[in-house]
Amino acid sequence: MTTGLTAHTLAYNLNKIVYPWRESIASVLPIVDELIVCECFSTDGTYEDLLAIMAKEPKIRMIRRPWGTKCEMLGDLVNECIKEVRTPVHFQIQADEVLHEDSYPEFARLSVEFPGNAAMVHYTHFFNDFDTIYDFCYLTIPRVAKTNSGWKSTGDACALGGPPPVIDTKIHLYHYGKVTSGREME
Repeated sequence: MTTGLTAHTLAYNLNKIVYPWRESIASVLPIVDELIVCECFSTDGTYEDLLAIMAKEPKIRMIRRPWGTKCEMLGDLVNECIKEVRTPVHFQIQADEVLHEDSYPEFARLSVEFPGNAAMVHYTHFFNDFDTIYDFCYLTIPRVAKTNSGWKSTGDACALGGPPPVIDTKIHLYHYGKVTSGREME
């Protein structure tokens, strides 16, 4: 089934930081034509684990770029992924996020009718454990865009930016990055 959608994500030492990156990948595969993973020369087994997953899943395509030292390099790495997109719509998901399956119909709708240049997604942020919801600095953020709309990643790659219009959606992501950092803070 062709959906006209590519997801993209970054991967660097994800095993070491204990992100749910395998679940993140699994959550988008049912709805994408392709998942582009920018693997940044991990040293903790992430690269080898990703190769094993790719051997079973032909929708995943890897590009490799060096990890940087400045926060802005994250946006640059996401833009390297966006350059590789071959479908009309792309979707940025981070390795500590999981797409809720109730969002699948919304992506199907966007593949047929996308009245804007970009789309907002909604978040539930977890902190310290999988039961505590945290009011993080954003509850919605643009993460879906038409490929040739001029939308790209900036700064720390948290969101996409570009020209309006931006539409709202029923797309929902669960964000688990603060589960690990919350435990570390304790």
